[in-house]
Amino acid sequence: MRIWLYASPVLWQPDMLSGWYRVILYINPLGPILSANSSIWIDGATPTLSQIIGCLVWAFITFIFGGYFFISRERDFAVRI
Repeated sequence: MRIWLYASPVLWQPDMLSGWYRVILYINPLGPILSANSSIWIDGATPTLSQIIGCLVWAFITFIFGGYFFISRERDFAVRI
C-alpha cells in the first residue's frame, strides 16, 4: 500500500513524468483520477482524454472484479448473516 501511495501523484505533479515513466501513472488505479484532480485544482484546466479514459478503464475493471467477487461469494455472505 505504501508503494502504491508513493506512486500516486499526490506529492508530485504528473507533468514531472516523461517517456515510458508515464506508464506508472496509468498502472496505478489512483493515478489517472489524481492527475485529473491536480490538473483541475492546480492548473485550472480540464482533464486530458487519456486521463478520462484511464479513469473509465479503472472504473470498469473495478466494477467487473467487484461484481465477480460478490456474486461468487454471495452464498457465504448469506450464511454468515
